[in-house]
Amino acid sequence: MIAAVALWGLTDCAKRKPVEAEAAVPAPRADYILPATPPDEAGLAQARAAADQAPDRADLQWRAGLLYQRLSPPDRWDYLDRAARYLERAVALDSRNPAFLMFLGLAKAGMAKNPKANLFEKLSLARNGFRRMDQAIELAGDNFSLRLLRAKAQLLAPPILGRGKLLAEDRAFVLSSLAAQPKFVQAAAWLFLGDWEDRAAGNRERARELWAKARELGAGAVYGEQAAGRLEGRPSGF
Repeated sequence: MIAAVALWGLTDCAKRKPVEAEAAVPAPRADYILPATPPDEAGLAQARAAADQAPDRADLQWRAGLLYQRLSPPDRWDYLDRAARYLERAVALDSRNPAFLMFLGLAKAGMAKNPKANLFEKLSLARNGFRRMDQAIELAGDNFSLRLLRAKAQLLAPPILGRGKLLAEDRAFVLSSLAAQPKFVQAAAWLFLGDWEDRAAGNRERARELWAKARELGAGAVYGEQAAGRLEGRPSGF
């Protein structure tokens, strides 16, 4: 999902007046919808410059953190660390925004996968991350996208973290609310449900059926590409 670096993006954004850079970034709300397209380095450079020009704008800090986070897989740990820094600034400015809390939690939990971290650090990061995710759900428990994001993270969590009950609750919520979502969000949900069948239930045949549904609904979007990767047996993000 990583595009070629476009240095002109940073230069162009740095020349803008802050108000022009800010105008293009809507503040995330509790009805946050999953992104349909992958990010690129040019967009990240622009978002970073806008955030640095306006450190008191929580939405701009969130935007920069989100793009760093989305460009970090599979092993760009420096990007994930920068994502967490921007997202921490966003939460410091607006501690009751569910999207800010969710993505800070995802970044922290993601950092627990860093092979350089010791066991104590991994557990601390993961617990901190899920604490933030849980705070987001407490504020916006009826938000489909946020429940889906927490569910995906919990599916990867080791048993020691005790996330099984909440994973089951989130999965049930996703299943009950799936039909009302836009097609590319449905694709993200079927992708997760296929992963659940594969990882939690050990049913690869059923998983492939759900991945195929995700591929069909997500054609042309990032989740369709990830589903195709699952079906072809190649790494494709989670």
